Amino acid sequence: MSAPSSSTLSKPGLLVVDDNPILRGLLGDFFTLCGAPVWQASDGRQALSLMEAQQNRIDMLLLDVVMPRMGGRELLRELRKQNSKVPCCIMTGYVEEHTEQELLDLGATRVFWKPFRSLPTLAEEVFELASESTRFSYTLEESIRESQDGTVKNVKDLINARRPWIPLT
Repeated sequence: MSAPSSSTLSKPGLLVVDDNPILRGLLGDFFTLCGAPVWQASDGRQALSLMEAQQNRIDMLLLDVVMPRMGGRELLRELRKQNSKVPCCIMTGYVEEHTEQELLDLGATRVFWKPFRSLPTLAEEVFELASESTRFSYTLEESIRESQDGTVKNVKDLINARRPWIPLT
């Protein structure tokens, strides 16, 4: 489990729940670069613990479906049983195992299919959902303006400015 720095807690908080440490870390780093506080969990049980510990700081979840101990579907059911209104976006690459409608019927706010088209597109959609569903009015453009001196125009520029050794084209 990891927690964001205290300087980013005024923005919508994201909890990334995925058992793949590389993808979880990549998404965590990416959304942190975009200015959001990010927590990470490797399964649903860890996510529930973080939700309890962080209370009102987590504003949206990005959940993998298939994970050990407690998967995304079970986590989503548990959150809805607890009357949690936190938006939950499902991330999955298992097209044959469930339909998008089945996941939405469980209470998912949105389904993102892996592999993602692009991280900037994913970020745009996540921040749009966060601003619609939470107390924040927050856009990716605002994050970029707050994070840089005006030379950055989009997410790719933001990442290239902060991590020049990993250029995005």
